Amino acid sequence: MCRRRLEGGRGATTGDKQNGVAVVATTLGEFADLLEQVVVLIRKDQVDSSPIGDAKYPADFVAAVKLVLIDEGGYSNDPEDPGGETKYGIDKRTHPSLDIKNLTQSDAIDIYYKEWWQFYRLDLFPGAIGSKMLNVGVNTGMKQAVLFLQRAVGVNDDGVIGPVTRGAVNKADIGVTLESVREQQKQFYRNLVAAKPRLSKFLNGWLARAER
Repeated sequence: MCRRRLEGGRGATTGDKQNGVAVVATTLGEFADLLEQVVVLIRKDQVDSSPIGDAKYPADFVAAVKLVLIDEGGYSNDPEDPGGETKYGIDKRTHPSLDIKNLTQSDAIDIYYKEWWQFYRLDLFPGAIGSKMLNVGVNTGMKQAVLFLQRAVGVNDDGVIGPVTRGAVNKADIGVTLESVREQQKQFYRNLVAAKPRLSKFLNGWLARAER
């Protein structure tokens, strides 16, 4: 779970330009927003731009995994990251036998498809819900993502995707469900940082990710 974020000095006034996009910050809040924009642009550069085997994978998965790859970025070995060594969001803690540093984007996509999209049957949700669940699950763990979803549609929150959860999600308004998941996700990050202040450097990035 990649959680790297750029940091800047307090009270800075700055301008920057990435990929032809000019941005200016004059307050601390604007500076934090600026950094997040720059990070997203950098991450897009880190992601392999070659086509994802569209014929190999379903369209909903391709659209979802592209967002995950942008959010997760390339290689990271931040000691503050609970996932430890990661690349494209695939972490050493849950894949101890993998050579993370030399993992290819194609291999990462295949892992996401088999271990996440197919395993959790995210294809059975409406496209936007399946995409959000993949993105949240990669970052917080799928059980936590499912808890958000179950609370959003008003069913028993046991963290397990079953027929009751699927039925409720498929009957619910997609926009309302997504907004509820986003708000719960943001509060989860705020609570995490309150409990572990050393993670505060990741908060702006996490909150921006929750909005997507």
